[in-house]
Amino acid sequence: MNKKMENLLNDKDVIQLVKYEDRSRNCLYYVYESNKKTLYKYDLGTEKTTTIHLEEDEIKYANGESPMVFDVDQFGVHGNYIFIVANNGGSSQLFVQYLIAYDTLNGTFSEIIFASRIKLIDEDRKAEVMHKELIKEGECMAEDEYKTWTEIIDLP
Repeated sequence: MNKKMENLLNDKDVIQLVKYEDRSRNCLYYVYESNKKTLYKYDLGTEKTTTIHLEEDEIKYANGESPMVFDVDQFGVHGNYIFIVANNGGSSQLFVQYLIAYDTLNGTFSEIIFASRIKLIDEDRKAEVMHKELIKEGECMAEDEYKTWTEIIDLP
């Protein structure tokens, strides 16, 4: 690794997510603590950096849809995937989180699930997902009643 990359990775603001050194990938993925909405891929062979924006309308699923990403809450890595827990920036009942998988082999995004709360667990092999369903609408949002439940899902 060149001196420039060594200096970058020693920066306290840089979070190294994963390093691949295999036939299909020879790269390092990282983010800045101060801006988690941008993922960087550093090619160890060519020493070039590719920027991957994680903002609304930048993430495209295979069906053409995009999640409404306001901020990134958590990253996880397992196998060929970088998992991204992002939120829509809503407040109270309008707050939603998305669990997105970024396939490092082909550079594509896929939606796993969206819910009220999502947390990566078990060394990023599973996610704890809290769902919320409106069961009684009040006169105002503060009076609405919800049923909530949590499930654990396996990740690819």
